[in-house]
Amino acid sequence: MQFEGGYRYPGNAICVSASIASLVAAGVVCQLKPLSTSQAVTLALMMEGTVLWASSFTPKGLVPPPAGVAAKIQWFFRQQGGTSLSFNQPMFYLGILCILSACIMGALGS
Repeated sequence: MQFEGGYRYPGNAICVSASIASLVAAGVVCQLKPLSTSQAVTLALMMEGTVLWASSFTPKGLVPPPAGVAAKIQWFFRQQGGTSLSFNQPMFYLGILCILSACIMGALGS
């Protein structure tokens, strides 16, 4: 198992990209269907919480991606065995807090 070393997975860059994509998607939904402020905030919190929650675990010790765009895309979706995970505790709990806040807002909002 490769506990240390190997390719450094771009977890933070993926988290930022996914956060931007989730906020854009929430904005598109708000344009397609007018939502109340509480509904829009609930949607954004649910999406951001999911991104943070998923991004709190990142692999360590991956084999570096090969050259070429198509090969890098295949590498990204191919499961690599024998890698450990890095756990970002603040990101994990912030994601849970966002989702719980969204659930409460959704239940209280009309």
